[in-house]
Amino acid sequence: MISQILRFFRKQVFITAFLIAGILLGIKIVLIPDHLEFIEPISIYTALLSSVIFIYGFMIAPAVAEYKESERLRVELKSTIENIILDVDYFTILKKELDPRTFRKIFSALLSYVFGRIADDTRGKSVNDLMKGTNDFLYDAETKWIPANHIIKLKQEFSSFRKIIGRILQIRDHDSLPIVVHNLRIFITVFIIGTLMFLNIGNTTQETLVGEIKEGIVIFILSFIYTYLSLIISSLENPFDKRNFTGYIDMTFLKKYAEEVKQNGQTGDII
Repeated sequence: MISQILRFFRKQVFITAFLIAGILLGIKIVLIPDHLEFIEPISIYTALLSSVIFIYGFMIAPAVAEYKESERLRVELKSTIENIILDVDYFTILKKELDPRTFRKIFSALLSYVFGRIADDTRGKSVNDLMKGTNDFLYDAETKWIPANHIIKLKQEFSSFRKIIGRILQIRDHDSLPIVVHNLRIFITVFIIGTLMFLNIGNTTQETLVGEIKEGIVIFILSFIYTYLSLIISSLENPFDKRNFTGYIDMTFLKKYAEEVKQNGQTGDII
C-alpha cells in the first residue's frame, strides 16, 4: 500500500496539478481582495461544477480506450517482431544455404526507422518501401524449397507487423478527440478556475481565520481536481508522444531489437 501511494505521488500529472492549484490559491489570497469575491456558491453554480465533471467523463472515456489499445498494440508488436525473427532463424535451420544477414540488416533498419518515426516523428521512406527489401529473402526462401506453409506464415507476420505499425502511427499523428472538443475542454477549465478566483465561501459578513482556511481548502481542492482532470485528458490522448506526461508508452524496445537483430538475429526478453 505504501509503495502504491509513493508511486502515485511521483506521477508528473499529480505534481503539476498540485503546483498549479497552489499557485492559484496564492493568487487568490494575495492579489484578489475580499470585495471582489462576488460569486456566491448558490445551487446553480454547484450544479455547473457537477456538470463539468460529467463532461470531463465523456472526454476521458475515448482517451482511456485509445490508451489501453496502445498498450495492447505494444505487446502485439513485440510478439510479432519476435515471431518474424524466429521464423527466419527456422528457415536457416531448414536450409543451411539460406543467408539471413541481408534480411537482418534490412529488418534492423526498418525497426530503427519505426522507432524514430514513433518516438521523434522522424520522417523518411514509408514503412511499405522499407519492407519491400524483405521480398528478396522470401524469394530466396521459395527457390530453396522452404515449405509453402512456413512462407505463408512469415508473410502473415509481416502483414500483422504492417497493420500494427499503421495503427500506432495513426494514434501517434491523430488525436482521439477533435480540436473542437479540446477547445471546449480548455474553455471549461479556464472558466471554472477563473470563477473560483472570485468565489466567496464565507458564511459570515466578517471574515475569520477559520473562514479563510476553509475557503482556501475548498479553492485548492476544486482547482486541483479540475486541473488534474484536464491534464489527464491531454496526457492519455497521444500515448506515443514522449512529450506527454505519464501517458507516454515507452517504445525503446524497438531500438534495442534493431541492434540485436543486426548483430546476431536474436531478441531478448525486452518488455
